[in-house]
Amino acid sequence: MAVVYLTGLALSLPVRWGPVDRIDERLTTAVVGWVGRHRIVRETALVVTNLGAPVLLALVVAIGAGLLWRRGDLNGARTLLLCGVLGALVETALKLTVARARPDLDSLVTARGTSFPSGHAMNSMIVWVSTIWLLARPAHSAGRPAARVRSWSPGPVIAGAATLAVLVGSSRVALGAHHPGDVAAGWLLAGMWLLLLRRLVVEPGR
Repeated sequence: MAVVYLTGLALSLPVRWGPVDRIDERLTTAVVGWVGRHRIVRETALVVTNLGAPVLLALVVAIGAGLLWRRGDLNGARTLLLCGVLGALVETALKLTVARARPDLDSLVTARGTSFPSGHAMNSMIVWVSTIWLLARPAHSAGRPAARVRSWSPGPVIAGAATLAVLVGSSRVALGAHHPGDVAAGWLLAGMWLLLLRRLVVEPGR
C-alpha cells in the first residue's frame, strides 16, 4: 500500500510540471471539444463512465466476495475486499496530497474533488480485473486441495475486464473530468497494485 502511494507521489511530479501540464490541458480541451460535437460518442462515454462509479464498484466487490466465500475461498473473499477498499483509500490519499485541479473547462459530467489520479481509472481497473482474476482461480476449501470450478479460460475474460477499465478511464478524459495524465497514472498505479496482488496473494512463493 505504501509503495503504491509513494509511486503515485513520484508520478505526480512530471504530470504537474509546467510544460507537461500545459500539454495535458491542451489535449483535454481538444478531446472534450471533439466529443461535445459528436452526440453518439458523448452519450456512449456517459454510459461507459458509470461502469467505474464508486457505488457500482463497491457492489461488484461485494458480489465477488460473496461468490468466493460461498465456494469456500475465504482467502480470496478477504483479498478482494481488502483490494477494493485499500485501493480506494490510496487513491483518495493521493488526491488529498497532490491536490491537482480538474480541467478548467465546462465538463460534460459532474465531477467533485481533485484530479490526480483518476479514481474511475484506477479503481475500475483494480476492481474489475481483480474480481475476475480471483474468481477464475481454482477454488480452495479448508483442508482440501484446490478444485478447479471452471471449464473456461480466464485469459480472455480478464483481458475484457482490463479493456472495460481502459474505456472507463478514457471516458473521464472525453467528458472533461480528468486530464490524460491523471488517467494514465491511475492505470499505472492499478497495474502495480494488481502485480503486487499476484505476487503476494494469488501466486505466493513463485
